[in-house]
Amino acid sequence: MRGSLLINYEEFYTLSDSNVQCTVNGVLRKLINNETTHQYSTYLYSGDTVNIKLYNAGYDHTIEVNRIDYTTDDQYGNMGIYDTFITGVTEYTPEEFFDITFTATTVANSYNFEYVTGVYNLEPLNCEVQGNAVEQFVPTPTPTRTPDPTVTPTKTVTPTVTVTPTVTSTPTVTPTNTITPTPTLTINLSQTPTPTNTVTPTNTASVTPTVTPTNTITPTPTLTPGLICYNVDFTNQGFNYWTAPSGVTSVRVECWGKGGRGGRSNSCASAGGGGGGGAYASKTLSVTPGNVYELVVASGNGDDSWFGTSATVSARSGGNGDHPVNCTDQVLGSGGNGGQASDSIGDIKFSGGYGAGGYNDGSAIYAGGGGGSGGSLGNGQSTNTGDGGASGNPPPGDGRGGNGFTGRGEDGFYPGGGGGGGQANVGALASQQGGLGGPALVRINYCL
Repeated sequence: MRGSLLINYEEFYTLSDSNVQCTVNGVLRKLINNETTHQYSTYLYSGDTVNIKLYNAGYDHTIEVNRIDYTTDDQYGNMGIYDTFITGVTEYTPEEFFDITFTATTVANSYNFEYVTGVYNLEPLNCEVQGNAVEQFVPTPTPTRTPDPTVTPTKTVTPTVTVTPTVTSTPTVTPTNTITPTPTLTINLSQTPTPTNTVTPTNTASVTPTVTPTNTITPTPTLTPGLICYNVDFTNQGFNYWTAPSGVTSVRVECWGKGGRGGRSNSCASAGGGGGGGAYASKTLSVTPGNVYELVVASGNGDDSWFGTSATVSARSGGNGDHPVNCTDQVLGSGGNGGQASDSIGDIKFSGGYGAGGYNDGSAIYAGGGGGSGGSLGNGQSTNTGDGGASGNPPPGDGRGGNGFTGRGEDGFYPGGGGGGGQANVGALASQQGGLGGPALVRINYCL
């Protein structure tokens, strides 16, 4: 019997050397790309041996394979039999690849069958496209250049004006005696000029002259440049590099951990937990102009963002929310832990909020919201409902947790908000994914 294989790629990130390869009965298979549904597809026959191999994942990931059996030719008008066939999970590892293999099967009374494959927390497929077909290959990793950050000035120069007055005095003297007096003229102004006027009369009387000066003040501004301050933001996950500009000897570094991913539901009435928010840390450091400094932007699930070294200044990422254990008595996933200030390094440190677990209010079940990220004003907010927690960032900053939704959970907000959990209702044929965690951030502030 002929069926089909679908590979969902909606959850992929961007990492140039990630690749998924599919072989059927030992032969590399071309895949058809449907950009509308975000799926790659191919045909299968019952009894085929299928291998799905994942190269260069970069960090934690899951391959999940499910089968739908259709008992009539109306694929949307009947209840297919939905089975979880196999799940492969691995954590962060430098291994070249991992894979799973299965044999395509179906039930005795099936009209058609379909295998649905999801690969979560991965990068998009690196493929060669020929017509509508996609031929996949194992790429040779090449070094990637970190793009120059965008520099945005945050302070306006306010010049200081120093006024230097010029005083012109014209005394009027009416003497009646023949004498040569030398009067001294003192004019009290705000800038305290002290002109000296010499009067030479031609008469023979001793007099006290009356002086009426005329003062003209011409301001000459002297500009004393102030400081222009810059923020340099790094958001590309993994290693990045920054060169200290000429004249810069001190910087303020701020780090946010990545938000945890929301937990998925099962393919039944169930709900996942929200991810935890990332922690915040900042520190003032001395730097040398022209030196190159290494930094890391966290990729999630408990790793750190840091600058210089991981022991200089760092912020811990939030934990992922869990998915339900089964479809009977454990249908609610727990929430992820927030990144903790105690696991971070800096002069100022605040924790991310905890994500809420899936919960039952007595009438229905709901997915948990994600925790808010820590910020310069305080800890991120934890939550125990489907609403995401607020962040500790000042306005207009964000970093709040994503909401838990019926269907796919909402993504956490940048920087470091936890993703909301996914929720499936009664009669669901597929699991619902949790929202992605908000991206991590390393920010360098300096003034010139």
